[in-house]
Amino acid sequence: MRVLIELHDTMEPVENVITACVLKPDVLVLLGDRKIEKAKYRKPLLSFFRMENMNVKVDYRPCGLHRVEQVIQCLQTVLQDYGKENCTVDVGGGSETLLMAAGFVCMQEQVNAVQHVAGSNKIRYVLGPETGKEETFDLHYSLDQIVALSGGELLRNGHVGPEMMTPKMTGLIDRIFPIYLENKKIWPKFVQYLQVATRQEYRDGEGYDAPRMIFVNGQARNVNDGLMQTLQQAGAVTEYTLDDKRCRFSFANATIGKCMCDVGVWLECTFSLPWCSAAYLTTCRSAWWSAGMMMKRAIRFRTKLTWWPAPGWGSCSAPAKHPRRIPICSTKLK
Repeated sequence: MRVLIELHDTMEPVENVITACVLKPDVLVLLGDRKIEKAKYRKPLLSFFRMENMNVKVDYRPCGLHRVEQVIQCLQTVLQDYGKENCTVDVGGGSETLLMAAGFVCMQEQVNAVQHVAGSNKIRYVLGPETGKEETFDLHYSLDQIVALSGGELLRNGHVGPEMMTPKMTGLIDRIFPIYLENKKIWPKFVQYLQVATRQEYRDGEGYDAPRMIFVNGQARNVNDGLMQTLQQAGAVTEYTLDDKRCRFSFANATIGKCMCDVGVWLECTFSLPWCSAAYLTTCRSAWWSAGMMMKRAIRFRTKLTWWPAPGWGSCSAPAKHPRRIPICSTKLK
């Protein structure tokens, strides 16, 4: 039986799973304060291991962190329960009290202690019989796993995912986004027209046959002939005709049709392009998300991206005065 003793880290949840994913223990003993007994700390870890398809038993061992003697006693009890020859202690995270106690016990009992080497994909044995040994790894965590570790959940996907980023689709996005920027002041009213004009009642085969003027909440919205012609030249709109009363048109494909009926989607699509084409990213997709008990309010739209060893996210909330500026935020592991 392989047993890994993990010092619970509340600041960097990913530190609680790195070594377990590498060493693949049969039992993961989690040492921490009384809070680890609460469901909001247990559920994220169990959800993560379920997504990782790891059949590991998690043994929670709460202990008082205000006294080193109590932590030492707790560690010694764990070694007695599982046999110290089967145990390895991860000293890569946790509070100072936990680290001090773990180091003392490992030296006294000659138990292997390991640590994740910052900035590299290595686990190094720093104490015990196998001191100096190193194990390399290549871990890739999905967006769902990273969010789950923080007690959250991805609710649903955004408009465009990597599987939709065909050469034809990326070409259309590249051509439509500049049109959106040039017409961003009138774009909301233009989209309002399309939202009504694409209702089922105006469906005509593969396209639409809608009135030239449509009322939205009591306000008249006319089709923008110039903008429709520009989009037709870009390839987003096809079979476009306009007479005194009717407007007939269709879209390049169903995905473009959905995007054309959304006001802010083109920033999302443009932002996603470089990440979807970057080979070193594990996943890249936009999503609505809720962090459950960790956050009271769900945040509307974030494009999340995860790679190893730096999980992070990019925000598509570009300042209104600077529509070309796309801020990127990321938090790297220490």
